[in-house]
Amino acid sequence: MSSTEKLKVLVVEDEALISLMLCKELKKFGFDAVNKASTAEDAVRMVNEINPDFIFMDIRLIGHRDGIDAAETILAGRNEPIPIAFMTAYSSTEVKDRAMKLNPAAFLVKPVNVQSLRALIEREVGKAG
Repeated sequence: MSSTEKLKVLVVEDEALISLMLCKELKKFGFDAVNKASTAEDAVRMVNEINPDFIFMDIRLIGHRDGIDAAETILAGRNEPIPIAFMTAYSSTEVKDRAMKLNPAAFLVKPVNVQSLRALIEREVGKAG
């Protein structure tokens, strides 16, 4: 990635206001933030379309599959790993254990502190690149 390219961040979130707020904040930080995924299927499709550098993945999504299922599918279909930070308001031990098996960049409990997102993205994308 050239120094003039913006890092692409995919926000997978089924609550429109949260998604819009996160994208707005990420764009303020200079990232190219996309928020067109609210289901596991949307997330997988968007990853294939835009090839993001980082994903914020809500665990509870619209439909029968959750964000952990989406992340498993995404990671299984890639040659190169992609950093994924899970976000949830439901941090039960079972949910967290399932998510942690995928070695996420972070496990964030909502409400998310947007000030820490920039450093998280830059740290994780820097590790991959």
